Amino acid sequence: MTIIVEDGTVVANANSYISLVDAQSLADNLGYNTVTLTEDDVIKGMREVHKYSMQFKGTRVDADQSVLADFPRNDVWKYGNLVANDSIPDELKQAQVEAAISINGGTVSFGVDDGKKVASEAVSGAVSISYFDNGSSSSGSQRVEATYQTLQPLLNNSGAMRLIR
Repeated sequence: MTIIVEDGTVVANANSYISLVDAQSLADNLGYNTVTLTEDDVIKGMREVHKYSMQFKGTRVDADQSVLADFPRNDVWKYGNLVANDSIPDELKQAQVEAAISINGGTVSFGVDDGKKVASEAVSGAVSISYFDNGSSSSGSQRVEATYQTLQPLLNNSGAMRLIR
């Protein structure tokens, strides 16, 4: 797939907030200089960031924006300042790259499965759960946490989905 970058002008069929060259440069600057990202990694990173779409502050500037392009948005405030509704925040680009790095490293989704399989459970006055020794020891879930933390200034505080009428 070819990357089509959303630059704040509501680009048709946009599937990324950052080019492959800029994503690789940012990955290097973040200390991941041994990672070589592909266009697919970057686009999948955008899809992962899109999972937070219902938690983003503000509203899309155009109802016909690309399905994956949740920005640009109206009425987004970060650190007490209004974000221009024709811009793509740096936090969004970094979060996409963090997700792309995680995907490149083998993480499939946002850490919903730590790889541990239940060996036994018991309920008799107290709950007891034991796991097989097969849990993941990779740093993939830490990178995913970094993606989420990077997005924090752009997300509503409650963590719940917003209702827009």
